[in-house]
Amino acid sequence: MVKEKVKIDAVDSARAYLYGLFSLFFTFTYDKGVVDEILNGLNTVIENPINVQMQRAALRLKEKLESDRDAFFDEYDSLFLAPDGDMIRTSASYFTEGIESGKKRLEMIDFVVQTPYRKSKDYTDNEDDLGFVLSFMSKIAYDGDKFKALQKQVFERIINVFIDELLDEIYKSKNSNIFKDIVEMMSPFVEFERLYFEVEKPKKERKQAKEMGRVLPYKNLKRRKERSKKVESEVCDTSIEDEEPVEEVD
Repeated sequence: MVKEKVKIDAVDSARAYLYGLFSLFFTFTYDKGVVDEILNGLNTVIENPINVQMQRAALRLKEKLESDRDAFFDEYDSLFLAPDGDMIRTSASYFTEGIESGKKRLEMIDFVVQTPYRKSKDYTDNEDDLGFVLSFMSKIAYDGDKFKALQKQVFERIINVFIDELLDEIYKSKNSNIFKDIVEMMSPFVEFERLYFEVEKPKKERKQAKEMGRVLPYKNLKRRKERSKKVESEVCDTSIEDEEPVEEVD
């Protein structure tokens, strides 16, 4: 099926690009090629930043990744795949309900089925996980005005309700170095999106957690074990596919 060509203005093109870049930071993979994708994206951000904070953070991040590419994967492990007590969760459900796979996942699935895009078979986190949400927003932003109302719903109902708490938790973590710069890059963009959609910053606090940690998919656990042995693991190339069945909710 040939996709219909859509007109997209410069602002939406830049927004879509940034959503895609940021999704790379939160999508599980040990494919070394993702660092090349990130570096290319950082060059674009450095040349066309939202503000000086974003530009400086991108410059620092570029220098760190060029000096030690493995540091990105090591830090991802320490932040998001650590033992339960230290692991940072990245789902909207966890930050709003204290559980994984809650109401925000159902909301996100409802948004997804309004489009031709679906979760990739290789993507193991839920639909309300930040990596998937950012990737999905990139896709529908590239569709121009076609899904503009849906973009606002996803931002207001999913991203906006937990992004500040999540970024703050990442920034304050003792294991955060590379991701501190990622937070400083993303924060101005979040504020830009609030202005763009005319959405206010939420003032509610996170609920008490009902689970002590996310249940990691078997595939992820296997990859961690393989990586500790310096074995290359299977790569999850993307979190979004066209016209694939949506995973059913348990």
